[in-house]
Amino acid sequence: MMLGGRNGGLESLPKEQLHEILSKLGVMSLCSASPVSRTLRLSVTRALSTISTLDLSEFSPDVQILSQILNDNIVLKSLTLDCWRLCDVSITIFFRQHLVELVLLRCTLFSSRIFTAIGENCPNLRK
Repeated sequence: MMLGGRNGGLESLPKEQLHEILSKLGVMSLCSASPVSRTLRLSVTRALSTISTLDLSEFSPDVQILSQILNDNIVLKSLTLDCWRLCDVSITIFFRQHLVELVLLRCTLFSSRIFTAIGENCPNLRK
């Protein structure tokens, strides 16, 4: 069976159908699928932008992957993040006005001043 009909390309699938398929995948699978084609990259970006609760504690994303995951997401309310591969410079990627819950794990490369910056840039965090 060829995906996408006669032409065999993802481009021939209706966008809604592709989005429905991608919405069933986890973040790791979405990130893995993204580089396959332009169509998948755009669809993955759309799928990631609709996630309001995100748990990235099972792997430690680097700056590029974290940016891809969070870049267009304006609905993210809760984020759990393994920060092992991140430093102070990368922290601005997850600054979100609407973020109400933030769990940071393995923050060994962060300086103490980063937590002040988080408080200043994420005013809706629960205390």
